[in-house]
Formats: sequence, C-alpha cells, structure tokens
Amino acid sequence: MAENESASGTGNDNELPQRNPFRSKTWNLTAQMQLLRDDPKKARRLKAEAEVDGEAAGPKVGRRKFY
Repeated sequence: MAENESASGTGNDNELPQRNPFRSKTWNLTAQMQLLRDDPKKARRLKAEAEVDGEAAGPKVGRRKFY
C-alpha cells in the first residue's frame, strides 16, 4: 500500500478508495488483526471512521436461547 492512501480515498485522484476492514460491507477480521499489528494508529482511525459512518460491523454474537 502506498503511504499517501487514505481511508476516504482523498489521496491521488488515480487511486481507488481503500477498503476498510471495519465496515460492514468489507468486514475482514484477518485484515483488522494485521492492521492492529502493523499500523495501530491506522487501525484505530479506520475503526473510528466506520463507527462515525454507522457502518461498523462485526460478528453477530448474542446469547443463545435454550428452550
């Protein structure tokens, strides 16, 4: 990835917007963990952007109902 990439795609006009692994449409746990390991500041920024846009996602975890 180029250093001038941004989550909103506001870098170079010829670049495609970066996929955000914290958004619901592009959710990717492996990519999230790699970002957290390699670039924690970028990971926090992408996660915050997804939450602000209301697109934060994750596995649907809940209590199981036993009848």
